[in-house]
Amino acid sequence: MNNIQKLFLLFIWSIIIVMLVWMFGFKFNIFSDSDTPKRTVVVTIDDLPAASGNLKEMQQITAGIIEVLIRNEIPAVGFVNEYKLHWRGNSFPYEKLLKKWVEAGIELGNHTYSHINPNDNPLELVQEDILKGEVVTRRLMEEGGMQLRYFRHPFLNHGPTPAYERQFDRFLKYSGYTTAPVTHSNAEWKYAAVYERALKKDDQLGMRRIVNAYVAYMDTMFAYWEDIAVMATGYEAPQILLIHSNKLNAFNLQKLINMMKRRGYEFINLKRALKDKAYSMPKAHTPDGYSFFFRLLLEQGVDVPPAPSEHQFINDIWDQMLEEEKLAKEQAEEANTKRSNDTAKGYD
Repeated sequence: MNNIQKLFLLFIWSIIIVMLVWMFGFKFNIFSDSDTPKRTVVVTIDDLPAASGNLKEMQQITAGIIEVLIRNEIPAVGFVNEYKLHWRGNSFPYEKLLKKWVEAGIELGNHTYSHINPNDNPLELVQEDILKGEVVTRRLMEEGGMQLRYFRHPFLNHGPTPAYERQFDRFLKYSGYTTAPVTHSNAEWKYAAVYERALKKDDQLGMRRIVNAYVAYMDTMFAYWEDIAVMATGYEAPQILLIHSNKLNAFNLQKLINMMKRRGYEFINLKRALKDKAYSMPKAHTPDGYSFFFRLLLEQGVDVPPAPSEHQFINDIWDQMLEEEKLAKEQAEEANTKRSNDTAKGYD
């Protein structure tokens, strides 16, 4: 056998060995990263155009969140409260904020006009609020070549009784809406409030501490909801994450996205998630704003495990904020009472 023949045989055997290793690897899954299982999540953002702030702040919030969603190619849904378009008379600049979402190809949904609580109001009033809350959103969606199709319940409340919820569901179906449930409910709003307090004080160290705590807390909550999904459905069904349009996410959403990627999440749209069989499973009625997976467990008669708590320092600051708000309200009421008494006495 000459050298050319030997080289040819060596080449052939090299190909055979590579193919065997490749086939063996896929058969026994030796190339997979067991630490990052494949999961899916829908990102939904409530209280558009923003949870709070003046026009300039809302512009910053809108731009910050949209930029991260586009950069990461995340098919989110933003849920609108249209009363926020009329806070200061001229609705046009606030409508422009919503239009930016549509121009970015991000779908908008109805979150009622005034964020009305179904548990505290008759269904007729809630229905009126829903229809009032779709006027601008529907027009902007149609102008962007999209259809308004999703509704998010305020406070995740479906009404005080099973009968109320059944009638509510019939109204939504008749009005062309699909309910956008939430599996990953959380206390992100509390971290956001504490973060905004630190931001107003320009407390850079405090803000970094809050952001790190926020991401760590949400990481812990993902682990919790992954376990709850398995308890409720038998597998890791698609998660539907609830966060809000606020400064915390405007300036730090990428950190949250990076954490989800480390957990092995693929970002999918809501339509795909709702096709999963988990979202056709029977669920119990509850007047509480529970996660969708919680409602599945309640229907099955399974006790709901407690969720992880927020960081203690976050709760401490939150409690302090509530006390300050209560004190300010009492002082304002005292001032108004004194002013009324003085007026009655003829001092003014």
